[in-house]
Amino acid sequence: MPSQYRVKEIVHNALQSHARELTLLREADPNNHELISAKHEELGALLEVFDEIISSSYCDNDAEIPILDWGDSPKSCAFCGGELFRSIFLCSGGCVRDNYSQGQLDCGIALCISCYIDGRTCKCTVMSPRRLLPLADLLKLRKDVHELSLALGDSHDGDMPPANVYVTSFV
Repeated sequence: MPSQYRVKEIVHNALQSHARELTLLREADPNNHELISAKHEELGALLEVFDEIISSSYCDNDAEIPILDWGDSPKSCAFCGGELFRSIFLCSGGCVRDNYSQGQLDCGIALCISCYIDGRTCKCTVMSPRRLLPLADLLKLRKDVHELSLALGDSHDGDMPPANVYVTSFV
């Protein structure tokens, strides 16, 4: 069942926020080992989920797929209502003519990967893959968080999952 609760976006934002908080906490109160350790554990759990998000959205020709501006892009699938986080299929065909009188460039239909694979499409049936977030940005965040964890060293109890192979392969 598709996520309508924006889980991927929430995990992405939480990972960024937790990394900032941990960095500030380390700088402000480096002797607060208990709180730093707790935040470190939370960051590790978020990172494991984030790894799944990254790996589930990877494709071989990722660099060739055009990127849409995140602010202007649709946030949910037109068919199932599921979250559109990184990869979508967007109308790029004949619907332009049908909606021209309304001042639209296309029909605005955006579908999640699952709906597109299931055969759903817009009226003109010409849809193109688009990226909402560059893979490089997600991998940089992942790498930065892992490096933050390594900087904490062994002085804290929280364990951070190791960097996955795809992180070192693409960054």
